[in-house]
Amino acid sequence: QLKYLSEVEGKEEKLEKLIKDEYKLDSFVKIDNNQITVVAVKEEHDTALANNIMRTIQAEFDSKMTISVKFEK
Repeated sequence: QLKYLSEVEGKEEKLEKLIKDEYKLDSFVKIDNNQITVVAVKEEHDTALANNIMRTIQAEFDSKMTISVKFEK
């Protein structure tokens, strides 16, 4: 259980860094089984950016993930 939790934390940090590097956005990533929630710090919602973030994250996983992206200031 602990090993799984630290693996998930490592993946969350890796994805946050990926979003920071690729999109210059601070973000919070939460992984719960095959559900991934991303909260990015940005004033306005940007659908194209959200789609790009989802594609970037999905590329990191072999199986299909359910990814949601929210923007908050």
